[in-house]
Amino acid sequence: MRRSLLALGMALVCIACVSCATKTELSGVWKADSAEARPMEQILVIGIAENDINRRSFEDGFAAALNEQGATRYPATASCRIQSGFRRNRSSGRFAGVESRE
Repeated sequence: MRRSLLALGMALVCIACVSCATKTELSGVWKADSAEARPMEQILVIGIAENDINRRSFEDGFAAALNEQGATRYPATASCRIQSGFRRNRSSGRFAGVESRE
């Protein structure tokens, strides 16, 4: 019973904090006069996250949404779908083939 009350209290605090958040809006845009509008041809989606599963999920989902909308001439690609010569060592978190500068 005490745990459920604590959880309910924490949930109410979180809701109160989120409801007080300020709204984000775009206040202005600048574009060079000499810039010409061209359709995008290729997009590489790159996500940054500590968890590889979350990063890959984001990249795949975002690339799929772009492709559904027909946003580019060629299909958008998630960076996790590109083969790399580097492999991450799970124990150290470093990439094999990259020298450390420590």
